[in-house]
Amino acid sequence: MDLKKQNNKQDNKKHNKKNGTAVNIKSFTKVHRKVGVFFMPLLLVIVITGAWSLFRAELLQWQFPHFELGESSFQFPATEIPKTEEASSAKRKSLQELVNIARDEHGFVYSDFSIHDKERYGDFVLFFNKTDGTENMLFMDPTSGEALDSSHSSFSETVYDLHLKLLLPTSIGKYLVGLMGLLLMYLVFTGFLAHKNIGKNFYQLRLHKGRQIFATDLHKLLGNWSLVFSGLMSITGALLGLFSIVLLVLAMAAYGGDVKALFADFLGTQPKPVGGVTDFISLDSLYQLAQQQWEGYKISTIEIHNYADPAMRVTFEGELMNGFLTQQHVTFDAINGGVTFVTDFTDKGAGGYMYSALPSLHFASFGGTWLKLIYWFLTLALLLVMVTGITIKSLRLRDKGFSTSDLVVTKLSQAVILAGSMAIVFGVVFTELFNPGDYTTLGVLSLIAVIYTVMSNKLQWPSSVTIAGWILVLSGSIVVFKAEFLLMTLCFTLGAVWLFSQKVGRMVNRANGNISKG
Repeated sequence: MDLKKQNNKQDNKKHNKKNGTAVNIKSFTKVHRKVGVFFMPLLLVIVITGAWSLFRAELLQWQFPHFELGESSFQFPATEIPKTEEASSAKRKSLQELVNIARDEHGFVYSDFSIHDKERYGDFVLFFNKTDGTENMLFMDPTSGEALDSSHSSFSETVYDLHLKLLLPTSIGKYLVGLMGLLLMYLVFTGFLAHKNIGKNFYQLRLHKGRQIFATDLHKLLGNWSLVFSGLMSITGALLGLFSIVLLVLAMAAYGGDVKALFADFLGTQPKPVGGVTDFISLDSLYQLAQQQWEGYKISTIEIHNYADPAMRVTFEGELMNGFLTQQHVTFDAINGGVTFVTDFTDKGAGGYMYSALPSLHFASFGGTWLKLIYWFLTLALLLVMVTGITIKSLRLRDKGFSTSDLVVTKLSQAVILAGSMAIVFGVVFTELFNPGDYTTLGVLSLIAVIYTVMSNKLQWPSSVTIAGWILVLSGSIVVFKAEFLLMTLCFTLGAVWLFSQKVGRMVNRANGNISKG
């Protein structure tokens, strides 16, 4: 009798344990689905702009073809420019000459400013004012010294700013994007844990058991195969967005809460201006000294502090290219040429490596075009996971219709996809018609996308996602004649993703029709 009771107790424990596991899985799935769909429009904005941000320099070249991507103006000082036929006919001016022209002829007389190279902006010099916090920029032709037309906003920078801070004030935008990174990380790992038979999810794709089962299998399969990449992007994106908070934690742990001391240790401090004007070592000579600091050092940005003042300092920011990309900074006293501060991130422990590695890992800047393309295709897999997630929910609701919140979120997601596709087309293909780098134009395109998305359901027009797919595919066909094969690949593949997603989830519009009839 006692043995029977003991067996019953063990059976009950097993039953309760099994039920508890089932409840946990069910809870994971429910929260995963609800949270993922609710935040889908915002996540789509961040992921789509993140994919295109991999090709920032190329986006700028496609928008402004006359800014050809060649050697940067200060990659070779004037005395070291290779003697090619091209170079002899269009010799680039030295870095110091360009700064003198900017100040004397173009009125760029700021004391603190930066100069950026081709990797970010193209084959022209960009002077960026940092004296009073306002964004004053000057674009210059490196061969003639003439100011270039910068009235058109850069689509490349708008895409990047959307990804980085959603065009919001810097702190607010970065924190919001960082929180979305945490949310994506939560969705990635709860999605992995919420499904039974994890092993089967890596290969199971049932093609003949209905659209809902196929969409679910595809969602699981792509999610599992892109798990590591999606996790990496979400973690690095969250840390980049919330890096100020991370720094505060580091400051609390190692510097007694003194954030300024942390920055001073990592990046150094600049002296206050003394006043007056004095002679200084030319920027070209300082540039050569900076290159000698580390083997394989590639300079990307030059920061000038207290220009022509006795307290003038010049900081060279760049990367070590002889291994995993590592950011390094070196600052010179421009009066005597001495090194005043060196930021060697390989010597800063875990915090230095993290600061240095995060941007490299997130934007694939430690490799060439092929690595960026690998990132691109993995991001397309992530987008398909996101879209099939909405499709699964839509198919589940096809009999009882959408709630108002589900309907709004679905429509906004479709509008985001259409607006993004239109912006890409006008930003890099038909650049003479509209410039979506301008916030107003981008807003108008977004409004058009929302209006079309709302009207398409009522008038039985093709869905916004289908239109977005065909827009990109046709654009890819057009740029073939421009010999822009990279742009062709990006347009074709992203367009194919949107068209394929609609083929999988064609019942979405029918589910929407149920709610509109009700």
